[in-house]
Amino acid sequence: MDIPLVLEKLGYINPTGEPFYGGGGATSASTYAELQEDWPASNPTLSGEDVFNSAWIEVQAEQAEVDYKEKRLISGYDNIGNQLDTLYWDIYSGKFGEEAKNSQWFLHCSGVKTDFPKP
Repeated sequence: MDIPLVLEKLGYINPTGEPFYGGGGATSASTYAELQEDWPASNPTLSGEDVFNSAWIEVQAEQAEVDYKEKRLISGYDNIGNQLDTLYWDIYSGKFGEEAKNSQWFLHCSGVKTDFPKP
């Protein structure tokens, strides 16, 4: 369990804007029981385990979404310039039919390619 993310999700933010931590023995991998055991009396009262677990499920879902986007960007799609260039050449070669060559996008790209040919 990533304790700092769960604490932040539940609104346990101290005056410096950082999440409260669960005392000297708490780590990011602490369980709820371990966190509760070391929770400093000066911190706001700790929510119940059910609330904590629900927040953890939300944190996991949010992290999975971020991970998905990062993996897709890193190992999936090529950069947008290369994608558009591939699209241009697919249209040029007739893969979308001859009518696609009359689209504003294709005509604009053709003009740029004519004005600035590859060396």
